[in-house]
Amino acid sequence: MSEHPTKPPEPPFPERLQSATLGADDRADLVAGCRDIIDRCPTLDVIDNHVVAATVAGSRYLPADLVTSLARFRWESTDHGALLIRGVPLDDELPPTPSHRTSLPLRDLPISTLAQLVVLAQLGDLIAYAGEKDGALVQDIVALRGLETRQENVGSALLELHTENGFHPTKPDVVTLLCLRPDQDGNSQTVVAGVGDALPLLGPDVLRCLREPVFRIAYSTSFVGTDRIMYSPLMAAITEHAGNVTVLADLHAMEATTDDGKSALSRLFEALRQVAVGVRLTPGDLLVIDNRTAVHGRTPFVPRFDGRDRWLRRAFAIADLRRCEAGHPPFSRVVRP
Repeated sequence: MSEHPTKPPEPPFPERLQSATLGADDRADLVAGCRDIIDRCPTLDVIDNHVVAATVAGSRYLPADLVTSLARFRWESTDHGALLIRGVPLDDELPPTPSHRTSLPLRDLPISTLAQLVVLAQLGDLIAYAGEKDGALVQDIVALRGLETRQENVGSALLELHTENGFHPTKPDVVTLLCLRPDQDGNSQTVVAGVGDALPLLGPDVLRCLREPVFRIAYSTSFVGTDRIMYSPLMAAITEHAGNVTVLADLHAMEATTDDGKSALSRLFEALRQVAVGVRLTPGDLLVIDNRTAVHGRTPFVPRFDGRDRWLRRAFAIADLRRCEAGHPPFSRVVRP
């Protein structure tokens, strides 16, 4: 009897994210641009603003149609709140997937890191958080042994949909996730749900309640440790300004402080799950998420802790660095606390 390869399970979320693909010539141009930055910035440290400034000028290394798409995304987002860029160049040889919280420096992954930052620079100012990954400006997102069930980036169980750092007074406006390695079974999806898709599923009474500041989100343990619980100030889940709608949600850590709020929040969570879309990231895929209009999460995977596990690199941007504490001299880009 002949053997047939095992068919992977059908993805649980539809895969219909808006995408763009870098062709071979585009990738070669971007690699050459990254090498030019390396030659001009001998310190090669992301904490050096000369390096960051060089990535801001890196739009000339990108194809014009992609620069236009990024500009439109920055201004208008999309219904799903995300943009997928395929074919981003990676370093020729990748080290084993890290097995610790400390993120690798730029010099260990120069092409991958600079390519990601060149794209990010078209969307805002690079920032990080002192309480997250030791303040690393580009962070390794990997599963850690013993933390598989943690509702954080170190876990491998289902990661519920959430606004990135929704509890923090200075939330990132944009999240970028660059795939260096997918999960070894190739089944895990990164999932995004946009408020533009979810709003039509919510009635006026629900929306009215979601606009009230009666919700709070528990801080991640990476910020406050595991021995105490700290909550954000009360805030609205849906806000509108000049016709632009933003969402603030965390299906694991957010709670309402009123009965009407609890019912409305449940309806919002249901709507976000209903409209969620996913993508099984492959090496060189860069997912750009509008953290103002979308929540994101991840379906489970099984890590093997053999150096070949799922490995993403994450970087954040804010629309205007000057509006947060990190933008004050000496411009560290690391938001404290």
